[in-house]
Amino acid sequence: MKKTSTEKSVQQQTIAAIVASDHADVFSWLGMHSAAVGNSLLVRAFVPDARAVEVVDAKSGALVAALEQIHPHGVFEGGMGQRRAPTSRAWGLPTCS
Repeated sequence: MKKTSTEKSVQQQTIAAIVASDHADVFSWLGMHSAAVGNSLLVRAFVPDARAVEVVDAKSGALVAALEQIHPHGVFEGGMGQRRAPTSRAWGLPTCS
């Protein structure tokens, strides 16, 4: 489902605050969270200088998701496919230039 213009505006304000180190609670937005729509998980990461971020299952080493860069200063976001519950076994791998 597409985001409304209000949701896009709030997201842009949140990203700007995170990039500027001016967000009071970055982990309320960054990390692994239930998606607003549907029953899936969403992962967001702030990794300055990264060209790509992949979520990898720490136990098996299998690629879970490749996150999309949504801000040029290193903010990434992506869905976790079929995963429905947060897990501590998934972690991100940045690819830096």
